[in-house]
Amino acid sequence: MKKIIHILIMLAFMGQFTSCDYLDIVPDERAQDSDTWKTPDAIKGYLYSCYGYIPDNRTQGDSYWHYTELTAVIKEGMTLFKYGTYSPANLGFTHTTWADIWNGIHQCYMFQEAMKQAVNVDIDENTRNMYIAESNFLIAYFHFLSLRSYGPTMIIRELLDQNTPIDALPERSSYDEVVEFINQKLDEAIPYLPNVQTGDDYGRATRLAAFALKPRVYLYAASPLFNGNSDMYANFKSKLDGRNLIAQEYSVEKWQQAADAAKNAIDKLTKAGFDLYDTENAGEPSAEKPGLPNKAQRRLRYTAIDHKENPEIIWADTRDDDYYGIQRRTIPRQAKGTYKNDISCSICPTLQTVERFYTKNGLPMNQDKTYDFENRYEYITAPDNCDGNNYGNPSGKVMRLNTDREPRFYAWIGYHNGYFEMDKYEDKDPGNGDPAKKAVLLQFLKNDPHGQGNRTDANFSISGFANKKWSHPLTRGNMINYPLPLFRLAELYLNYAEALVELNRLDEAKIYIDLVRSRAGIPSVDEAWDNYSTVPGYQNTQDGLRQIVRQERINEFYFEGHLFFDVRRWKVAEEYEGMPDRGLNTLATKVEDFTPVDLSLMRTFHKGQYLMPIPQAEVDKAPQIVQNPYYD
Repeated sequence: MKKIIHILIMLAFMGQFTSCDYLDIVPDERAQDSDTWKTPDAIKGYLYSCYGYIPDNRTQGDSYWHYTELTAVIKEGMTLFKYGTYSPANLGFTHTTWADIWNGIHQCYMFQEAMKQAVNVDIDENTRNMYIAESNFLIAYFHFLSLRSYGPTMIIRELLDQNTPIDALPERSSYDEVVEFINQKLDEAIPYLPNVQTGDDYGRATRLAAFALKPRVYLYAASPLFNGNSDMYANFKSKLDGRNLIAQEYSVEKWQQAADAAKNAIDKLTKAGFDLYDTENAGEPSAEKPGLPNKAQRRLRYTAIDHKENPEIIWADTRDDDYYGIQRRTIPRQAKGTYKNDISCSICPTLQTVERFYTKNGLPMNQDKTYDFENRYEYITAPDNCDGNNYGNPSGKVMRLNTDREPRFYAWIGYHNGYFEMDKYEDKDPGNGDPAKKAVLLQFLKNDPHGQGNRTDANFSISGFANKKWSHPLTRGNMINYPLPLFRLAELYLNYAEALVELNRLDEAKIYIDLVRSRAGIPSVDEAWDNYSTVPGYQNTQDGLRQIVRQERINEFYFEGHLFFDVRRWKVAEEYEGMPDRGLNTLATKVEDFTPVDLSLMRTFHKGQYLMPIPQAEVDKAPQIVQNPYYD
């Protein structure tokens, strides 16, 4: 396979173009007079610059949505965001989101104008059409990103003229109007996009990515926050004509649209050969893909980080991890040697996150009649092969909480006296030549190798747990670069299942939930709830299966940027925000004291935070733009 292209804003190239917020629409005269788009390579570079405005899920500045699941020490920017003190005048961690969206849209329309001028460039008609289609896909995607963060947004249909008066600029359209605009732009793009992009073009927009975006857009539109939400948004109206910006009457038809879009995408992807990443894709432990001999855990861990011939990833971000990115901030500290990592485990899951994963029977811990839920914080002698990987039994004790859990838990969560897959540790091969045993023992007590010690900053896990998702088992303090999935097939299955539940088509929904559960190595919905649950038959009610499919999303998409927005569109954010982060007592020097505590990170939440605030400077410039409710 060819070297995968890194779709980046190339700084030298991007220096030729003006950044702009929504209102900063004056074209860059240097760009207008430039020759930079007058060769095929330059035009392609211009197109790539449009991709560069996509938020980077690997960096904390771009991805404020991760921190519903994660925590960190006080000095971390993500922690300050979780205090919930952001406002229209003080955007905190969201300060780049608004500008990047409108910069991206502006750049796409600038590119389309440039293509009109590039009439003498040696580019065939099919390529020209594909480039325009890619920019239309990105315009649709950026509008969705605005919907996701801010709710009803402005629709930008063309490159705005520099002489447009402020009061003539578009106001906010209704949520449903933006949804239909997105659908329109995708329909314009789809005929000219290839099914897949390979080799150096991997990561560019595809027809199948466009089909995958549609059900996500319609799913959001059908969700309680935006579908008949008169209790929160009755007065959320246009300043110009009083139109409601969010639908006041519930429509079941929106769930049907979401279901139809998901099924259509699934059918097209299946026909094109897409499938869930599974055991045959993951293979056996090897020098290239070490660790995790447990087959279920192995396929789960490698699902998102193995891009080679991966049948599940529909669209991915090919930018590299950076110095302060996910991997370096989640791997264990290297005690000495070339690969010493001083900021290890500084991004870590909360205790609340850890407890959301299922038991080995595929049930919430408090619904599994075989699980000792009341005594889950007790320490016991580590069971033989506790995590199922035969790495070896630690001599110390483990918390009962960390035993008898589902494969996703062991694939993605590190805990005291558990293991973390790593290529080198203290400059040594932890597997002693056996790729199946490349894992180091995690120990989080205060004076342990990965404990707090005398550190007061970002150099330890404040929760007493570690994140393993996105960390490649080949890592050793360096960063292993791989495309980060933006869309994968498992999401479409659960999108479809969620819509089917709301349509009360429960048996059909179970089929698609079970596809994801089977790959996760847990029993089917019916088997789990009928045989092991304290509430048998729960899965046969609409409300019961609604909670099940939501929990399945939470577990399957841990640390993929979904939960922050899911709990908002479900109108249940108060259940996840507005409370202290919880973890274990990292000052403990013995396991008996390594027990749950409230961390010093008190989340605050108010109703306005269902949507992010529009920057006050934008509202001040254009009075027709109404601020999101509850920020006044």
